[in-house]
Amino acid sequence: MFIVEGYFDESGDLDVDPGVFCLAGYFISTNTAKLMDEKWGTVLEKHKIPYFHMVDCAHGNGVFADMPVEERIDVVKTFISLIKKYTLEGFAILAKGSSYDPPTKDAPDPYSHLASSCVSALQMFLEMGRINGDIAYFFEEGHKNKKSAYSYIAQQVKRERDSLTFAAKGKVRLLQAADLLAWQCAKYAKDYSFARWAGGEPKRAPRKDFMSLMEHDHTFMYMDQDKQM
Repeated sequence: MFIVEGYFDESGDLDVDPGVFCLAGYFISTNTAKLMDEKWGTVLEKHKIPYFHMVDCAHGNGVFADMPVEERIDVVKTFISLIKKYTLEGFAILAKGSSYDPPTKDAPDPYSHLASSCVSALQMFLEMGRINGDIAYFFEEGHKNKKSAYSYIAQQVKRERDSLTFAAKGKVRLLQAADLLAWQCAKYAKDYSFARWAGGEPKRAPRKDFMSLMEHDHTFMYMDQDKQM
């Protein structure tokens, strides 16, 4: 029986200008996930960091405060190479704060809405590949709406053999790969994609590490309260 795992993390804030939020992650087979997790841990040990957090790596904060910029670039390149080698596909869904009204009984909060779409994306990935397998969903536990999201998306995880887990990225290391993708996509949207979509000029060209990451298979969606694209 083929088992697929999905790892998802968020980046951005709908309530903070420019109001861009991204939930993203990777699909990977269970056997391959074990190999990738081992390789990921080896990189962390080599660079003497307890975990990877893309925003801190990009700006030299947190556990990366004393790491030279050249080494930080090397860390990101190495992790991107692991993502390309081991994951099946990446998925990212983006939203703008101006597209959402306050949540109601009939309309979930944006985080729950987007998390539900991640579950649907992984289910569709298996259906399109005609793969009859079990699914394990992992979401980073840090978002304030994780409890409502769990209740909302648990309705989609109806098979007893499938599982849904919210965990810390320090304990479930492959959530750090999702963190890398979520930050890169949110950054791209803020600096480039949404600016062009609105008919304006991008703030800057896409990052080189983002372009390298995009050499791998990814699916992207934009969603608001009434529609998805």
